[in-house]
Amino acid sequence: MFVFIKIFERGIKMITELVLPQDRFSKTKLSDIKKKNFIFGKNGTGKSSIVECIQQQYSNEYDIKVFQGYEQIIADYGKLGLILLGVENVEIQKQIKELEFKIKELEADLDDTPGDRETLQKSYNKQEKVVNEIEDELDEFYRDSAKKLKEEYGNIVGPSYFKNHFLIDIKELREFSAKEVNDANKNIVQESIKTERLVGYSLSFINDLVDKVNQIRTMEILNVIELKFDNEQERKWVELGVGLHQDHNHCLYCGGIISNDRKNALNNHFNTVHRKLSEDIKSCQKQIEEGISFVNKLPLLEKINYLSIYENEVNELNARAGSIKKAVIEFLEKLKENLINKAENIFLVLPIIHEFGLEEVTSFTNDCHALYEKNRENVENLTVLKEKAKVIIRNDLVAERCREFNYAEKSLKLQVEKVELQGLKDKVDDKQKERDKLRADVKTLQLQTVDEGKAAEYINRAIQGLGNQSFTLEKSEESCEKGIYKVRDHSGEIRGTETLSTGEKNIVAFLWFIQNLGNLNHLSTKKKVIIFDDPMNSNDDTAQYLIISELQNLLQDAKYQIFILTHNTHFYINTRYQWWKKDKQNKVTFRLIKRGNTSDVILINNEDSDIKTSYDGLWQEVKWLYEQDKPDYMLNPIRRILETYKKFNCIDDLFDGYNEAEKLFNVNSHSIDDLECDPNGKSRDEIIELVKKVFENKGAEDHFKAHWDENID
Repeated sequence: MFVFIKIFERGIKMITELVLPQDRFSKTKLSDIKKKNFIFGKNGTGKSSIVECIQQQYSNEYDIKVFQGYEQIIADYGKLGLILLGVENVEIQKQIKELEFKIKELEADLDDTPGDRETLQKSYNKQEKVVNEIEDELDEFYRDSAKKLKEEYGNIVGPSYFKNHFLIDIKELREFSAKEVNDANKNIVQESIKTERLVGYSLSFINDLVDKVNQIRTMEILNVIELKFDNEQERKWVELGVGLHQDHNHCLYCGGIISNDRKNALNNHFNTVHRKLSEDIKSCQKQIEEGISFVNKLPLLEKINYLSIYENEVNELNARAGSIKKAVIEFLEKLKENLINKAENIFLVLPIIHEFGLEEVTSFTNDCHALYEKNRENVENLTVLKEKAKVIIRNDLVAERCREFNYAEKSLKLQVEKVELQGLKDKVDDKQKERDKLRADVKTLQLQTVDEGKAAEYINRAIQGLGNQSFTLEKSEESCEKGIYKVRDHSGEIRGTETLSTGEKNIVAFLWFIQNLGNLNHLSTKKKVIIFDDPMNSNDDTAQYLIISELQNLLQDAKYQIFILTHNTHFYINTRYQWWKKDKQNKVTFRLIKRGNTSDVILINNEDSDIKTSYDGLWQEVKWLYEQDKPDYMLNPIRRILETYKKFNCIDDLFDGYNEAEKLFNVNSHSIDDLECDPNGKSRDEIIELVKKVFENKGAEDHFKAHWDENID
């Protein structure tokens, strides 16, 4: 947005031009701005828009002060019947009220008083109750369980077992197998025992027997003379024949002669080998029988020498021992059969027999040794074993109580509810912290309030002249904030702030604004620009006089560039008393006229084109409504014109039975702001014609022409 500033001949820097919004004004540039500026226009013509433009376009260059009524300067102070004075104090109070509203909202959430309204604090309290109920139930479970275990299993848990011990046991719960629990129950009642010597099976002799049998089975008997046979049947036949021919010299088969040398050679051969082999077979058979007897006598593990927890292992090892003994005996019997087979086939070389596998025997022996060592160690440390058993049994007892109580589910539920409770607590804590911070912020803001003692003195002096309408501001000691005042009327009674009229609040605010212009605490290096945006609203005549007087003094002093905007014709005319007689080069007047959706800014160059009186202003208003073709709204200012003329000329009956006009102007008149007025059915020209007839009736046609014609372009 393009703006510029001119330097006047006197060297005073001022705003001389303003860019206006095109959606509000027919022309977007307002020129000819001077040191003292009066802008007149009805409400809705754009006065506030001009103020906003000045602020937006020049606030960086100028210290712009704007008076727009009492709302920014005076505020009611709580329920104490006090008022807060000063822009800074009102702004601070606005911030305090915002903070107090937030505090109230927070405190509403933190409220736990009985009622249907659900609050955060109530939700927290309910959740806390849920948690407490579960905790109480669990606590009762802990106490009862500890008591029962102490009474029924004192030998396990001890005589001093209480709730805290039960809690520790729950925390230290372990998963023990059924076997571990069963063993613990056995160990707890286990009496001291004597351990047996280490049992082990030494069966290496078996394979020694295998070697001997194999030697016999592979022995050859023809090692003295050469006897060759085609087959075993031949060999057996010859061996049988030697026995049959002992008493014969002739062969019983062929009749041939058997010499004594041949007979002796055969006898020597068969008798030596056979005898030797028979002796070896008998000896080996005896060793095998002894081996079988040895194996049968091998001892089993004695349960009495082992702790009861090893009963199953003892049984298992004894079963394995039985299997091993059976397998060994069967193997030894097989060896016997193989010896017999050799005796029956004495001249044959038989296959060897494989050794007996001793792996299982070795494994069995090792397992026996391991069990023996475990048993021996635990027997020697039976006290320690019993203590370990107590731990396992106590663990099992606690676990059983927990299962019966459904502890895992209830404990989990407690944790879930605690998480919910903690979440609510965090929210409550956050809101409490936020509330406490806001309370601290309120106190900080209260300390930042400004003492308005000088302003109050100035205001009190100024309104003394209001007579029985006067009042006094008295500093209140009921608050730590500064700028807080009581209102005392002329009779000495304290007035509640609710009794102050809009006009009274407005005059106080106006006087504060005037006094604050010279406040040394608000000095700025920027040039001041003072704006009064409709400074007089709803004030009585005395207050109007005081405001007008203060503004005339301010205009006369001329320390600042001033903008005064108003819609009040009376105020406009009286404030500008002798406006056109002095210092014309520093003064300018603009008039705002609404034309459709936009407003025209009209420069009033001379006194003749200016509004002279409020009566003239009414005629100007009728002219504007006429131009806008708003006949229904013309009736109200016309009624006021007629009443003024009647009163001024002491006329009893202005209408003289002219009923149509009387009814039209007295009954159907509406203000410009009345948006729901009923149409009167007459055009703008018909209405003006009736006005003309009323004045003609009283011989005042010239009066009508003088005021209406001068308003007609």
